[in-house]
Order: sequence, then C-alpha cells, then structure tokens
Amino acid sequence: MNFLLSYIITILVIGFFLYIKLIPFKDKLDDKHLRIFNIFEKLFQPILHFFKSNIKPYKVGEGIALDLGQVIIILILLLFINFL
Repeated sequence: MNFLLSYIITILVIGFFLYIKLIPFKDKLDDKHLRIFNIFEKLFQPILHFFKSNIKPYKVGEGIALDLGQVIIILILLLFINFL
C-alpha cells in the first residue's frame, strides 16, 4: 500500500513539474499531450489559484518573484513521500 501511494505521489510531483513548465506552451500541445496536461491542470489549478490569492509572490530580485504556491505544493508532495 505504501509503495502504491509513494508511486502515485511521485507521478504527481513529476506531473506538477511538467505542468508548470508547459503552461506557457499549452496552446502548442498536440491532442494526446493536451489531454494529459488538462488532467493535471484540473488537479493543480484550483490549488495554485488558492495560494496565489492568499500568499504574495516572494521577491528575489528586480522584477523577479517566486510563486510560493508552487513551492508549497512541491514541499507538501515531497513531505508525503517522506512520511510513507
């Protein structure tokens, strides 16, 4: 059971990373990859929206800021793997 949960969370971590990287290119994805992208978008977009509306980006330079929602999601997923 723990193996299955860690496998699922690992897929979520990889999916989240790819989702974040592919957001700017969503309109260029082919149909097969767009369907997979949309699955992760339905999963992560509400969570990211919640964090964006409640937590301000962290400024790391002039005109550069980190979206802390993304960092929090990665941390939560990695902590889940750790606790399994």
